[in-house]
Amino acid sequence: MFTVLVKKEILNNILSFRFAVTFLLLFLLISGSVIMMAANHQKQVRDYSSAKAAYRQRVKQMRDFNEFQIFGMTDRRRPNPLSIFAMGLEADMSRSVTNSEWRNVEIGGTPYANPLFALFATPDVTFIVNIVVSLLAILFVFDAISGEREEETLKLILSNSVPRDMVLMSKCVGSLASLSAAFLISLGVGLLAARVTMSVVFAPSQWLRIGMLILASLLYISTFLMLGLFISACVHKSGTSLMISLLAWVILVLGIPNVVPIVAKQVAPLESSQKMASEMRAIEQEEWDKARQEMRSGRTREERLRVATETRWTIEDRSEAISDSYRNKFIRQSSVARMMSRISPSACFTYASTTLAWTGVDAYEAFIRYVYDDFRTQFKKSLPEIRKPSQSQGQSSDQVDVTKLPEFAPKEPATGRILSNSFMDIGLLFFYNALFFLGAFVKFLRYDVK
Repeated sequence: MFTVLVKKEILNNILSFRFAVTFLLLFLLISGSVIMMAANHQKQVRDYSSAKAAYRQRVKQMRDFNEFQIFGMTDRRRPNPLSIFAMGLEADMSRSVTNSEWRNVEIGGTPYANPLFALFATPDVTFIVNIVVSLLAILFVFDAISGEREEETLKLILSNSVPRDMVLMSKCVGSLASLSAAFLISLGVGLLAARVTMSVVFAPSQWLRIGMLILASLLYISTFLMLGLFISACVHKSGTSLMISLLAWVILVLGIPNVVPIVAKQVAPLESSQKMASEMRAIEQEEWDKARQEMRSGRTREERLRVATETRWTIEDRSEAISDSYRNKFIRQSSVARMMSRISPSACFTYASTTLAWTGVDAYEAFIRYVYDDFRTQFKKSLPEIRKPSQSQGQSSDQVDVTKLPEFAPKEPATGRILSNSFMDIGLLFFYNALFFLGAFVKFLRYDVK
């Protein structure tokens, strides 16, 4: 009996005009998004290679090692292929990074950012599932119970002594199977087209993370299907169910994720980056004023050089203390915002998908630590190796050995750790599924079909 009911639900869904529109919309949006994001990633990789080669050529053209000490080493992070599914903070982590012995670390802009992505929301798979597919899921089932009551088909089914829990389960399975099939077909076509036309290749560990991202997407879609069924089981008119469902969608998808960061700023306040920069400039001016006073008092050349070196070290230590304080406050504010926003399934799905793609907040925090701590230390240790004695008789200054430049390569954690970091949000999506299904189950057991 359960199989018959499921087949009935699937057949009704597939033959409906609603499903045809949903399938066409998902096919165009999701497959088009994967192809477009894959093309954008390929362009980023080409631009990354060109920028890296151009910088190495510029270093070769530097007059001497002193010029390299002043202007430093500029590099950027290699584009992440999984960003085609969840862009997240990838643009912020693609910025150029300059390390210099004479100046603090500077994070600039990326030369291959698409300006349209800054003007509009990035149309990746995560965005489409988060906004479009969740809304389609709500519209897919808002009248699954209340609409059948109005048409009196629900009374006819239950008059045959069919258990109510079986009817509800068949609606859940049938709706999820229909919508999931449309989503998976669209995603599969997009991946196949990207593989054939742009030769996008993923490592085995990345395919595992893509599989988990698909699982998170299906759980998120199921959450809104269960929510729609729950609301439909709470009212007796499909029009009322539609209005309540849309209101719930707006609150969960658009309201909470946008309001929570404002609340987090009040709970865990953070000074502006402009204030931090002005404090660093004030420290730099103060220390150099002191150094100039010391240099005026009849010092030898070696003593003036020692004062200048000590001043640079003092400025760097004080600036790093301010940067560390700012980063700690930022991490605290970010943690507060994430914990509060997880009352929304939309936020849980966003955190899970960007964590799996390694383009989320955890990745950004790891990137900042690498820039200011790991690579800064690596750069300083490599300076003696980079210095190359001049081979030309006309040049007395040392040159730069381009082959000894340290590699700027922020490392991703092991796949197991990335998966474990996403388990909390995936677990919450399971919880929301169970919560909304339980609510629908309780309401449907007492539902008046007359």
